[in-house]
Amino acid sequence: MVKEGKVWLSPLSEGFKDSNVVGVGSRTAIGFPASREKLFLVTFFDSLSLEAEAKVMQAMRPALARATAVLKR
Repeated sequence: MVKEGKVWLSPLSEGFKDSNVVGVGSRTAIGFPASREKLFLVTFFDSLSLEAEAKVMQAMRPALARATAVLKR
C-alpha cells in the first residue's frame, strides 16, 4: 500500500476483483516503521477505499516513527 513513503496500489492488475477490495469496505492494515523493529496493527471503524486507507497509512508514518522511539525507552 505504501512503499518507500509513496502510495503504491494496483489491486485490479494484481487480480483482485471483490467489491470489498476494489471498492469501499472494512479495512485493517499493518505498518512497519523504517527501522522494522515494530509492527503496528491499524483497524478502521468506518468503511473506506484502499486508496483512502493507503493515504491514512502514509500520513501515519511520522507517528509510527515517534511511537517506535517511545517504545525503545
